[in-house]
Amino acid sequence: MSISITFQNAKYHNHEIMSETSSIVNRLVRKEKQAQKEFYQNHYSRFMQISLRYVRTQSDALTIVNDSFMKIFNSIEKLKNAESLIPWSSTMVRNTTLDYVRKRVKYDQRHTDMDEIHTIVINDALESLSLQEIMKQIHSLSDHERIVFSMFAIDGYKHKEIAKELNISEGTSKWYLNQARKNLQELLKPYM
Repeated sequence: MSISITFQNAKYHNHEIMSETSSIVNRLVRKEKQAQKEFYQNHYSRFMQISLRYVRTQSDALTIVNDSFMKIFNSIEKLKNAESLIPWSSTMVRNTTLDYVRKRVKYDQRHTDMDEIHTIVINDALESLSLQEIMKQIHSLSDHERIVFSMFAIDGYKHKEIAKELNISEGTSKWYLNQARKNLQELLKPYM
């Protein structure tokens, strides 16, 4: 009996969330200032986290996030399914961030034989570190290494996709990832 009640409550709760999402999308399409304010307040920190994976400063991230919100608000009518509001807007933030990075960071084309690169595996001892401490160490990497590492390890991009997004070769992407792993291993040695 309690299982069906729990299921019914969960079903009602999901319907309620979908209804709220549809409502906010409709209000955003109508360009309601209050809806824009609510959406901004509810998703600002999530979008800052996405942007801060790729840029070093809060100031750069804030610029990117604000530009992203403007893009979201100006193109919300293109959203085909209200339920995909969060993934759609998160993708927009990530793409805006990558555009920003692409304009500001010049990549050296590195051509390497991947057979020569030895992948470094970071020890299980890292499980004891907080996410904040790991992100701090990632942010200490060079711009090139941090961006490629974040795209590959955090966002799940493939080297071919990274190469296309950053206008570099796949070999260069692999090289920066390997350098990031080596440098992270050194940075995290004290914690192992």
